[in-house]
Parts: sequence; structure tokens; C-alpha cells
Amino acid sequence: MKRKLVCLLSTAVIVSILSTGFSVYSVDNSMYTTYSGFKTSEVPVLPEKEVHPSLWFNSSDIEKMRSKKDADSYAKQLWDTVFSSPELSMPFPSEVKSSDSGEKIRKYYGDISRIAKYNAFAWLMTKQVKYRTKAINALKKAYTGPIYSMPPQQRGPVDELRRGPWLQNFCDAYDWMYNDLSPEENTNIRAKLKKEASVIYDNLEVWAPRPHNHLSKPAWGLGSAALTLSSEPEAKEWLRKSLYEVNRNTSYFFSSDGVYREGSHYFMFSLVNMVPFLWNYKNVSGVDNFKIYKPAFEWALIIRNGRGWMPNIEGSWLKPAPLHMVAAAYMKDSTPLNSSAKLGNLLQWSYFKTDISLWDDNLKKDSKKDMQFPEKKKPDTNDKKNPPEKDKSYEKDKSKMPPINSKGLLNVDYTGSGSDHTWLLDEYMLYRPEIKQIAPNCSATVFLDEGGQTIFRNKWAYKDPKSRYLLFHGVAESDNQYNYDHLSFTIHAQDQLMASDAGYTRQDFSDPIRETWYMQGEAHNTVLADGKAPQDININQTPLSKYNIDTSFFDFQQKEAVYQNGNKIARSVAFPEQDYFVISDYLSGNSNSKYDLLLHGGRGKMSGEGDFRLWTYDTDRYGSASKLASWVLTSSKANYTDKSGEVCYIKGDYGSFGYLDVSCRTNKAMFMQILIPLGVEEKVPSMENLSSNDYIGAAITKNNIRDIYLQQQDSNEISAKGLSTDARFIYFRGNEKTPKWMFKEGTKLSYNNTIMAVSSKPVCLAFDFSSANKYEGEITGITSAVEIKIKNLSGKNVSKLTLNGKSLKFSESSGYCIFDVSEPGKVSIEFIK
Repeated sequence: MKRKLVCLLSTAVIVSILSTGFSVYSVDNSMYTTYSGFKTSEVPVLPEKEVHPSLWFNSSDIEKMRSKKDADSYAKQLWDTVFSSPELSMPFPSEVKSSDSGEKIRKYYGDISRIAKYNAFAWLMTKQVKYRTKAINALKKAYTGPIYSMPPQQRGPVDELRRGPWLQNFCDAYDWMYNDLSPEENTNIRAKLKKEASVIYDNLEVWAPRPHNHLSKPAWGLGSAALTLSSEPEAKEWLRKSLYEVNRNTSYFFSSDGVYREGSHYFMFSLVNMVPFLWNYKNVSGVDNFKIYKPAFEWALIIRNGRGWMPNIEGSWLKPAPLHMVAAAYMKDSTPLNSSAKLGNLLQWSYFKTDISLWDDNLKKDSKKDMQFPEKKKPDTNDKKNPPEKDKSYEKDKSKMPPINSKGLLNVDYTGSGSDHTWLLDEYMLYRPEIKQIAPNCSATVFLDEGGQTIFRNKWAYKDPKSRYLLFHGVAESDNQYNYDHLSFTIHAQDQLMASDAGYTRQDFSDPIRETWYMQGEAHNTVLADGKAPQDININQTPLSKYNIDTSFFDFQQKEAVYQNGNKIARSVAFPEQDYFVISDYLSGNSNSKYDLLLHGGRGKMSGEGDFRLWTYDTDRYGSASKLASWVLTSSKANYTDKSGEVCYIKGDYGSFGYLDVSCRTNKAMFMQILIPLGVEEKVPSMENLSSNDYIGAAITKNNIRDIYLQQQDSNEISAKGLSTDARFIYFRGNEKTPKWMFKEGTKLSYNNTIMAVSSKPVCLAFDFSSANKYEGEITGITSAVEIKIKNLSGKNVSKLTLNGKSLKFSESSGYCIFDVSEPGKVSIEFIK
């Protein structure tokens, strides 16, 4: 597999391509040290004395842990799930041989580790001897068999991804059974754990030279082992290496504002080992690394859509964020997401306002009705990207459905860790019923400019048809699990997934179609230049974000990237009245290029022609019946082509759905997409195309209210519908008395010969004139002092002007409020009442 990253690094050389598709690089070390992530202290801290139990709770906490089941119905549900788990009743699996199948070997070690942990916990909670006996016998069987004679190749039956959870499971069981072991049993079991810790310590960088999840997961496991066996002379060095290797991961795959570059799936995959280690370190040694990891958990809250799901971008399916499992760690931490509540309250709210039915084994589903399969389609023998001999995407294959258990229930695991994890048991231990659920109350639009994601959202709501959500995605590429999806977007509105990402793949990383379709630019809501998606300007450099506006009447941001051929793209998202979305693209190059704008409407039925498409959605497992109306306008003659491609929101539930490709060939191009979510019975708004040879323009009338947009490549004087401007983009709603408006990279805007605003230099400015007592707005795009003149339509004198809440000097002349600004921010002009 050829990786785009190699094109960006002259020092990067592919050493080998593993059979799994992972590329191993020999690179300048700066590749992994120049991103904006975070690190904890690498100085290992161990307790003065080894005490058991201590990883999750101590002896004095056992009764409290036991009685938690009576605190509320959810705690009781978790308790019942733990005590009905098969690990408590299943017989021990037969010992495996190296000649056995990989699946049998992997399952053997996973089963033994989980049997040990579940039964050890059950013993402490109930004191039933059967659990004690089974837990000790499982610990005695730890790592028996061929594990040390088999090389832990990536994605093999005993690979490094498995060894992290296995070791943490055994360590938990040992911690809980320690006081019930005979000296001989303790010596035997402790030697097994010590050997595995030493093997992981010796091989971490051999198994995973690059700092992705193949390194971090076993490293977190090694850290837990060091805390468990803290009196061992090697323990401090184990913990030091664990912290060092994990820091390599968090400094490269996380941004300083918490964005995880591999996407939601691998974030959740990492939590399986990350969360236990963070709690283990805090409980055993008193080291609170939750403070350093705080942005990562805030990020998972920030990017949740209207059903609480993290998006299926990069290498990911939709994922819930089980943030309640870390809520207790943040009950003293303030957050900008709420003016008074603690972050822990918001994390608790987030999980319990998440639709987990997609992954709930206890929820009955009509899986055959909901499951979508692509229709047969004759392969395109001219399609070099998807050769027919490799692409099976259009064959009906019901074997690809998620497994169904004997009760006919959908059986989907959202952790990505298969049967190695003990997530529900961990959830019981970490759930704190006493933590009050409190929603965020800050602005629902959030800019994560360091990491490169922006969420345009009108409210922090759950399953609300009136909610609007757009994720604007511009994250610097990593060398693992990235997609060609720069400057793409996804929409969740009307309680439905609308303009959506194709997702991760069908079933597994090794699916051939993952590379030929799902990770390709064609599968994302972006713009291709000569068939290529946008890319980073430089290694680890996030696409530039600018012109951030967040007001009650208009939100906005622009991101910029480049193409492999040197072409450039500037894409902006406008969120007028926090109701619908307008996407504007500016593309330029030194010679003619073929540009393809791609608009995917998710799992809806596509209809329409010309510049208009309508996606209609039925009520399904992903949301409510609804519609998405869209128009795509261009500055050049364009071809509008209906296509179909796979979409997969959760593992196994894939299908072929319609999307639009708008293409043109030119050296400079502009596109404007108008995307309006609607109720299923709601009337489609009208669109009047105002475009000319000089600009793109549209007038949208919805509920008898008209919004006007103009977009131009340069900074010429343009006019339409009474509007005149030299700005490169404008929005205007209302009349000459009470308008709301915005312009980008301009110096003036007038309507019906009334000049609304003048700037001495090009800026980005938005204002709401609808109140006669106060005008509110925001100014950005300022690099030096600028004089601003704002028209006073109120007929009253100005009493006060503030910038970011601080008073600013002003003057009045000829009906204008005049002031100088040298920094961006929110502007308020108050009038004498």
C-alpha cells in the first residue's frame, strides 16, 4: 500500500510493507516529535510498600463496591450483567498448541484472562468459594501453552494488541486474590506475571517501531503490571518505559486540544487499556495523570453528535464515548463547556445521553430489515482504483452481517477489543451513581483549531429533531489509520445522519475495499484535484483555520490546504441562524485541473437533477425520517453526475447509496453548497440562482425569509439583489432597517444604497442590526489596526461600545459609529434608550 505521507517526507523510506498493510518507516525522528500532543512525567512513582488490593480499590472499599449495586437501576443492571457473564460458569478451555488455528489460540488466552478477572471480582463481592477456586486456577493457567514460542506478529493470535488487555486482566485478578493465595501459589503466579512484563518490556519497540496503538496498548498494560508488582526490583524500570512509550503515542496521535488523529474507533480501542492504567496509577501511587489527559476526554464530548455518537471519520465506525468511566476523576475540574458545573458532571451527562442501542446485546433488532446490502452492479473494467478482480463491493453477501446470537439479538462490541476486554466489569467499578448529570451550557459551536476540527452546533441536545450539527474536519495526517478526507464534513440534523462519511470499512482492517474505497477521497465530502484529495502543507501541520465567528445569528470558519500538484483549496462553512449550512470552496492552480466536488448524503434515497439533490431518509436504527435538500452552484460549466458508493456506520452494516459528483476543468474554480436539513413533511425551500460570470450567488427563501449569498474569487465590486460589496463572500438577511449580515475579506457592504459597514482594510465582519437597542457582532481576520465604520440605523446615539467585553473608544459621524480595533473579537454597540 502506498502512503501519501511518504510523498511529504524526503527522509521517509519504506523499509517493509507488512502483510497486514501496516507500513514501517525509517524516518527522521522529528516526524514523531513535532506534533502538538501532550505528555506526562516519565519519572516513575511507585508506592513505598506493595499493597493488595489497590489497583481499583482497597480492602476498606470492598463493601462500598458491593453495595453500589443497590444505588440505582443502572448500577444493578451492570451488576447483573457481570454476574451473568459466561466467564463465571464456562469450563476452562483446553490448552492450545502452536499448530491450532490462530482464532483458537487467541480465544484461549483471552478466555483464561477474563475467567481469572471475573471470578476474582466475584469472590471479593460474594465470598463464594467456587469463584475463589476458579480465579486461582485461571491465574495458574496464565500464559501456559505456546505463547512464548510464537512470534507476536502484528494481528497474529498472540500479538501485542492482545497482550495489553490480557496482562491487565491477570494483574487485576492477582491484585484481588493476593491475600487468598498460598505462598506456593503466589510464587508461581507472580513469576508468570513477571515474565510477561519482562517480555513486553524487552519487545515493545520491536513489535511496534512506530508509536501507534500497537505500542500504546501493551505499554499501558506494562504500566499496570509495574503497579501490581511494585516491590519487584524491575518494576520502576517497567513503569518508566511504559510512561515513555505511551508519551510517544499521546504526543503524536493526540493534539494539545485533545483531537485523536486515528479517529473515534481507535480512540475507543485505546481507552480499553488507557482508562484502567490511569485509574491504577492514581489509586496505587497517587499520580493523577487525568489532568494531562483532560483535553482528550473533553474532545470526545465535544465531537458527539445529536445521538451522542463520535463520528465515523478516519479509520472508524460510529462509536459511543463511555465518559462516565472517567467522570469521577474530573469532579474538581472546571471546563469552558459549562459556566458552573464540573467537567465530571458533563462527562456523566454525555454517556447517559448517548444512544447505545447500536451496540446493546440486550436490545432486540429486526436486523434483516435494517441491514442494507448493495445491489449488483457490473464492474467498471476501466476503473483502475477498483479493479473488478479485487472489488467485491457490489455482490450480495449476507455472511458479512454482524453475528447473531441464539436469541436473535445483534451482537456488536463497540470497544474494538473483541473478547479480550472486561469493559462491563470495569464500568461497574468506575460508575459513580452520585455524580449529577449536567449538560454543557456554553456555545454549542466549538473550534478546535490546534487539532483541526470544528463543530457547528445549535444546541447541546439529544434526539432533538431541531438540533443541527456539522463536523468540519481538517486534522493533520498521521502515519496510521488516516483517510484522504481533508476539509470534509459530516452532518447530523433532524435526528438523522445526513451528509455523512463513508466510514471505516465493512468488517475489518484487512478488507480490500477499505483501501480501494473507504479511505479514498472519493468516499468523503471533499474536493478532488486531478483525482487527488487535499493534503497537509507540511508534516504534522494542521490545515490552517481562520475567520472564526461564533454568534447567535451566524457562525463561520475557513480552512485551507493544498494538493499534491501544488493547487490550493480554501473551504469555509457558514451556519446562518444556526439552521442550515453553506459550504464555499475556492480552488486555484497554475494550470487547468479537473476538480470534483463530492457530496455524500448517507443512507438516504437520492433524487433530483441539475444543481439540486434531495436525500430522503426513513426511520431506521440511525435516526428519524427526514430530508436533506442541497444545491451545488459553480463558477464554471460543470457536469453533475449521480454515483453510488458504500456507506458503513457500524461494523457489518454496509450498503450502497447515492452521492453526487460535480466536476469542472479550469485553473480556478468555485463551488457553493447549500445544505438544508428538513422534517420529512417540511416544504423544500426555494433557491434562486444569482450567479454570473463574475461570482456565484444564491437567494434562499425558507419560511418566507430570504437569505442572500454572494461569492467571488477576487475582490472586485459586485452587485446583486440590491447588495454591493468587494468582499469575497457575503451573507445578508432582512431589509435596510433591521438586517443581519456578514462579509469575508472585504472592506464594504451596502444594501439598497445604504452602506452598512466600511473597513480601512479587508476583514471578516458579522453584525446583527435587528435590535434597536444594541447591535452585536464579531470581527476577525485582523493582522494590524483597522478603522471600522458601522451604520447606525437605530436613530439613537451610541452610549457604549465594547470589544470582548472591554470598553472601546468610538466616535459618531454622518450616521456611523467609528472605532479602531487591533485584535479580533466580539463587538457590542449599545444605544441610548
